[in-house]
Amino acid sequence: MTTAPKDDMAITSGTRARLREAQLNLINSQLWMTAISTPVLTILVSIVLWPLIAHATILIWLGLSLTVLAARMYGYVRFAQIAPTGQAIEFWDRYITGTTTLSSWMWGIAMLFLWPAGHPTHQLVLAMPLVGVAAAGTAAYAPVKKIYLLFIAGVMIPLTLRFLLEGTPEHASIGLMGILYFGMLMGIGRNLHNSGAASFIIGFQKGELAESLATKNEALEDALSSIKTLSGMLPICANCKKIRDDQGYYQQIEHYITEHSEAQFTHGICPDCAKELYPDIKYPDS
Repeated sequence: MTTAPKDDMAITSGTRARLREAQLNLINSQLWMTAISTPVLTILVSIVLWPLIAHATILIWLGLSLTVLAARMYGYVRFAQIAPTGQAIEFWDRYITGTTTLSSWMWGIAMLFLWPAGHPTHQLVLAMPLVGVAAAGTAAYAPVKKIYLLFIAGVMIPLTLRFLLEGTPEHASIGLMGILYFGMLMGIGRNLHNSGAASFIIGFQKGELAESLATKNEALEDALSSIKTLSGMLPICANCKKIRDDQGYYQQIEHYITEHSEAQFTHGICPDCAKELYPDIKYPDS
């Protein structure tokens, strides 16, 4: 079973660049779900807390959350339009990481400014969507390690601390469960990240192998074509040994073979011809 390298530095820089492009493309392709779920959750939370929290505070939080969402959706559209590669991907890496982190902070801020003190039921109503948001974020942003880690931390740390700081045994129990849940999400995100990276790298290797085989097949076909050129019956003069070409002209055998193959000739003289041409020279017996 193939697993992703534990350290991104274990792969080549070229593969790392292609991997980051593929990871960001995957994250960006799933942002439409955020475009649907975020407004619904923020509006529902605002409605539930409307009787308990200052309306101005709720409206400010709601406005900031939707503004961050609008920035993320703008990036989603632009990223899909230009399909960035190379150095441009570095900008979009920072953009997607930054806007995703801001989104998690907006949920964390809710635990600070929208906390319904003295209303345990409403506290749970506020916490439950955040638990779901953290889980969904882990799955959606797992392709890029820093993005899912920042997102989980931005949501779960304020949530856990808020329950722990309430001081009651019930709140402390929920806070401890939050710590365990935080750890579980970290582990799940790590496994999703590693398996996803391994899948991408295997895909790259298969593509490179296919290209290499295609190149070798093309070279083999060229070689076979050259071999076929010299196959069959070659009309050759019985006396001078010249070969007749396709146009009916006779050529020296070495010239013909050189034109129709990769062979090259170097000239010398065999012992029998040497004795015939130069009889006065004494030759050792061959």
